[in-house]
Amino acid sequence: MKKKLWIILMVFVSTVVLIGCNNGGSDIDINYTEVASTPMNLVIKGKILSWDAVDEAKDYIIYVNEEKDTTVRTNSYDFSSLTGDVLIFQVQTDAIKGFQDSGLSAKLAYVADKAAEINKLDLLVEDQFGSVPSGFSEALVDKGMIADDFENMQEALTTFLESVDNLDGDVLSISEALKALLDSEINYEALINAFILYIPDQIDSAIESLQDDIDWNQEMIDLYGEDAYYTDQIAEEQGQIDMYNDVLTTLENSSDEVVLSILHTSEYFISIVTQLDTAFFTRVNDVVSVNSAADLDSKEVILIKDEIVSAMLDNLPSVQDIVILFELINSFSSTLPTDSSLEMYPTESAAETLLMIEAFAKLIDTIDLTFVDTIKTFSENEDTYQVESSILIIKYFYTFQQENKGLIEEIRTVFSYDQQKALFESYVSYAGELSGLDTGSMDISSELMSSIAFEDFYQISDLEYRLMDPVLEWFVYTDGAILRSISERTNSYNYENSTLASYESSQSEIQTLHELCGLFLVITGEIKEDDETAFASILSSIVPYSEDSLLSSSNITKAEYDALLIDINASLETEMNTLITLLNSFFDFALSSGFFDDWSELESDINTYAIDKYGMFYGSYENSMIFNADPIPHNARMILMADLADGYFTSSRISKVNDLINMIFDIMSEPNFLKASGMTATEVQEMRQGYLDDFAYFVTECARIHKYNAFDLSEAQAQYLEDFLAYFDLN
Repeated sequence: MKKKLWIILMVFVSTVVLIGCNNGGSDIDINYTEVASTPMNLVIKGKILSWDAVDEAKDYIIYVNEEKDTTVRTNSYDFSSLTGDVLIFQVQTDAIKGFQDSGLSAKLAYVADKAAEINKLDLLVEDQFGSVPSGFSEALVDKGMIADDFENMQEALTTFLESVDNLDGDVLSISEALKALLDSEINYEALINAFILYIPDQIDSAIESLQDDIDWNQEMIDLYGEDAYYTDQIAEEQGQIDMYNDVLTTLENSSDEVVLSILHTSEYFISIVTQLDTAFFTRVNDVVSVNSAADLDSKEVILIKDEIVSAMLDNLPSVQDIVILFELINSFSSTLPTDSSLEMYPTESAAETLLMIEAFAKLIDTIDLTFVDTIKTFSENEDTYQVESSILIIKYFYTFQQENKGLIEEIRTVFSYDQQKALFESYVSYAGELSGLDTGSMDISSELMSSIAFEDFYQISDLEYRLMDPVLEWFVYTDGAILRSISERTNSYNYENSTLASYESSQSEIQTLHELCGLFLVITGEIKEDDETAFASILSSIVPYSEDSLLSSSNITKAEYDALLIDINASLETEMNTLITLLNSFFDFALSSGFFDDWSELESDINTYAIDKYGMFYGSYENSMIFNADPIPHNARMILMADLADGYFTSSRISKVNDLINMIFDIMSEPNFLKASGMTATEVQEMRQGYLDDFAYFVTECARIHKYNAFDLSEAQAQYLEDFLAYFDLN
């Protein structure tokens, strides 16, 4: 029960599948002007502080012990006039016109007697942490943590740990102890700076292990001669070693970015916890202490939610703080052995991150008393709890989406079209090179992505966004019926015998297909001409599968391949509307004709027939082979499908299907395709005629057999139906 209570409390956290989404837009005032680079690599020599010059700098703002001290024009600062045994410096770029000022740099401390402080810390660190990497204490001092600070932190940490040990899992008391620890003056940047020294040791261990593998593979080659497997393994492992060495270099050259990225992320979560007061943790304790879901205080749950949302939004980091994270990602991407590098727009990426956090908070904030009370009601039935909760969550997501259209749109448009194109193309190139590192060639997915034009990808992405409204509206209108039918199908094992389970499973399968048909009708009804063009272009890239495989498996040249793609795209673009129209009309006909009701009724008739003939347990393991050999159920289903086909295939639709068949074989008749496939024009023509004849035969025979009664077939009808099924190998 306690586990379920936690699920109820946190269910709103698991609802997020955010793709980008407020009628009034974002509540955050975001400046999209590019952020100037943060000063890096601060160094102190004597009493001169210096750092790497920043191209976008007009001036540099100097902070001492977290207070603004002065502004300088060059990338150095003489602080000989300052007094104090510990001076902690940070530098900020005062940007030129067209840029935002940067965030604060990583700290660097001047300590009057640095060696003495390091010696004191060595003893304290060893007592607290045991063996640590070389330079651990110096890393603390470099960020301004001296022995007295460490002892104060040690005392606060010891108090916290002792409190936790003595509180026997009491949530309220532990939370108070945690807040006391977080409220103490801890130099988190110093701790991060010291603990990242563990990373090189871990990487060195990984390199050592890889080198052992290389040595072993080389021994195999020395013993048994050259072998492609061992050679490839050595090349792959050496590539990993090279990558690890590049990571070490990046860690050394970008240590400030690493420290600041971890620091800003940690500070955000710490600030959230710090804002949550004792009343919040009291409510949490009360909620998780109840013995049953029925005893939950819904109002308390909502108060908890409100405080979490407020804490998330009140403590948002700045764009400047998040920019550092994306600059770090860019630095690490450059360590991978590729000729390409990922395109990076740190300012836009940071802005998008802030908007996503805001959207996540507003999604959580959509939850109200009705939601919690309904979830409580659902929890009383374990069989339906999961599916009903999922339906409710999607409904509330729809509410969020309707109330926050402006915010969603702002997220989608953070990056300009040109920026999105550059991001897409750099990712495809980058991912393709990465996938080819081990095998020497790109994997299939990377090859296909590389053949897709961004314009088409963008158009399909836009369709996905436009589909959000109608699809969610359809889901709400149908009250989530598709999820219930899927759930019923997967839970058919709960029935008392296999016959009933099989029957109920078939009924829920029919209902699932009925709902899917409605969903597909919604989707095809939203597809526009530009979408069809994009689909055609993407399919024309996929049909030949990939340039490399086609070129390597045939005599076709690159120029011929390109010409073939143009022909395929032109044919697909011409007939794509035909295909979409056929799909849309089929889904509409299946729904409007009552086909699924007829199918459901037929399965009931088959069930009744089988019980009368084979008994209640005809679906059991012992009887199933006998029942499955009975032609009547197969015939009945085929007759129903023939009835659907006969009603659907009007002369106009038959003509459209023939157009699609001819389109395919027109492509196959192109000289470049013939050359690539090795087929002759005569063979293609024979295949074309065969498919056209098969379709014509199918339509003609459906018009005949759809009138049959499977439970009362004449001998001639039975033979005719058997021949029809045999023709298409459907027996």
